[in-house]
Amino acid sequence: MPATLRQYKAAAVQAEPGWFNLEKSVQRTIELIKEAGEKGCKLIAFPELWIPGYPYFQWRVNYQDSLPLLKEYHQNSLRPDSEEMQRIRQSAKDAQIFVSLGYSEIDGHTLYTTQIIIDPTGTVINHRRKIKPTHVEKLVFGEGTGDSLNTVVDTEIGRLGHLNCWENMNPFLKALACAQHEEIHVAAWPVYPPASSLNQSM
Repeated sequence: MPATLRQYKAAAVQAEPGWFNLEKSVQRTIELIKEAGEKGCKLIAFPELWIPGYPYFQWRVNYQDSLPLLKEYHQNSLRPDSEEMQRIRQSAKDAQIFVSLGYSEIDGHTLYTTQIIIDPTGTVINHRRKIKPTHVEKLVFGEGTGDSLNTVVDTEIGRLGHLNCWENMNPFLKALACAQHEEIHVAAWPVYPPASSLNQSM
């Protein structure tokens, strides 16, 4: 699809996610999509693992102590065929906006650091997983497969692509995006909580 819109508004989300709470996260996502649409944005980009928030506990406690938190995180992650995902897709359709969404995805019993692009019809036109979780993230998330190298899709606002966190620093993945003729890049990084939260148990 050739690009037809060359000037448009885009929204980059810098907001508090619904930490470890799937329903709160979904409601917050829908609110922000609606707000961006009402303000005339054609694209809204969410951070890495926006739903249900980045699991900072993995960097701060040993694996044994992380197990109760990991269970809670698993229970509040998002399934791609769920009612919650349908609501998010419908909100993109209602707002007539492209959405790049980062979330913790459940497939079987495994979690993945996933990104999707939803188009203004509510259709998921790109689905990818972080190729290689970073350091201790391997204790929480599985690895992406070869189809996750397809990071760029053709849209009416241009060739739109996205990567997660340190993937944005990977020369191979950046070169691959260039080879796919990417024009708009969403460099998703996690939302960092306040220092007071980090000093507690997150």
